Order: sequence, then structure tokens, then C-alpha cells
Amino acid sequence: MQYRIENLISSVGTTDFEMLERVAREIVEIGQPAIDPLYNIMQDRNKDFFMRQRCAYALVKIGKPTVDRFIAGLKDEDAVIRHLSAWALGKLKYPQAVEPLIAVIEDTTPRDTTFALMFGKKEPIDNSKH
Repeated sequence: MQYRIENLISSVGTTDFEMLERVAREIVEIGQPAIDPLYNIMQDRNKDFFMRQRCAYALVKIGKPTVDRFIAGLKDEDAVIRHLSAWALGKLKYPQAVEPLIAVIEDTTPRDTTFALMFGKKEPIDNSKH
């Protein structure tokens, strides 16, 4: 099983979308055992953004068992993890993610400009004026 997971994860970085969909379907079949390895790669700052993004995509395909990981990821020190977590939670559309996502949007701490940039601003959004 571990060998199969490792092989599938190594294929997650493909640029062939059809192959990625096949790999994602197989990962969904594996389910829970694939979550830790995928999330570990997503957290690995030595991996390129594309690979980290594809791991988030595969985790989204697994579904509900990944929600808590992504909610925790909203508070990660790594801006890429925060961004991917917000994206993933938006895709997953589970009600328990709504409040944590709102909290991130309302956070006035300028940790980074990720969310500000998503709204086309060059500086962090100052919610204290609203």
C-alpha cells in the first residue's frame, strides 16, 4: 500500500490534466492513508509551488477527511499553505470551514498580502475601518 501511495504521489506533479485526474481518482480510492503523505509534501517548502498545489488538489478530491487539516493550514506560518488551504476549503464547501475562512478575511494582522492580492490590492486590507 505504501509503495502504491508513493508512486501515485510522484505522479501528482504531472502537467497532464487527464493523468492527474486518474491519479486523483486512485488517491480517493486509497483515502485516509494518502492524506499524511500528500499533506507533508504540500508543507514541504523545498517542493515547487506546482507540486504543492497538485497535492492540495488531490487532498480536495479525498474530501471531508481533509477539512480539519486545511482549517489548521489557515494559521500556518507559510503563506503558501495558507493560500492553498483557503483555496481548498473554498472548493470543499463544508459548512464547518465558513467561520475559519471569515476569520482569515477579517484578520487585520498584516502577516502577508496573500488575501489582499486576491482582491487586487498592493497592501494588506485594513478591516479596522469597516
